[in-house]
Amino acid sequence: MRGDRKKSELPFLLQRLRKSSPFKNTASASGLDEHDAPAGTPVWRGPVKKVVIHALRPSENIGRIRKKRQIMSARPGNNGRRLLAFCCIALAVTAVAESFTIPAESVDEQKIFWGNPAKFEKPASVDYKAIIMATEEYKSIKQNKIEAGTAKYWLLISQASEKAVKVIAEVGKNSEYDLVVAKGYLESLNIKAAPVDITAAVLERLQKGKSG
Repeated sequence: MRGDRKKSELPFLLQRLRKSSPFKNTASASGLDEHDAPAGTPVWRGPVKKVVIHALRPSENIGRIRKKRQIMSARPGNNGRRLLAFCCIALAVTAVAESFTIPAESVDEQKIFWGNPAKFEKPASVDYKAIIMATEEYKSIKQNKIEAGTAKYWLLISQASEKAVKVIAEVGKNSEYDLVVAKGYLESLNIKAAPVDITAAVLERLQKGKSG
């Protein structure tokens, strides 16, 4: 009896299941005609949501990329990095100083007191005659009226020259200059290195040597 009851209830349950299901058993039940779907094809009865895919045009893509770049470049971090990079480049360019060379055939050892004439960047010049005349040996020649050309004269001149060269070299070693030459020497060679005159510093050092 129970089996017969289940069989009799089966059509009723199937009918309820069909009514509650979002699918219809035929295409015509959903309003579609026979050209839209074959007969007997299940059709969705639930709500239909439209899915719209927005495709950006090339011009819109370029505009968005440019706008993003403008936003990125406007950030303080990027500006700071750019400023730092610019400062580093400027310092690097400043640090590379121009170097000069005295041609080997133009080297005059009597006019070069300190440094390497083959390569220098910051030269200085000195009035050699003024340094000689400030020495005690040269003053002795004038005071004692020693005749030029005599043995005594050349001895004192030699001593004055040695002292002058020694003092010039000492000043050069303790200064920021990498070459010290006689005043006017570089200009005569058409070397546009603009040497700094350090005659006053050498005279001061000479006077301190006398007092010491």
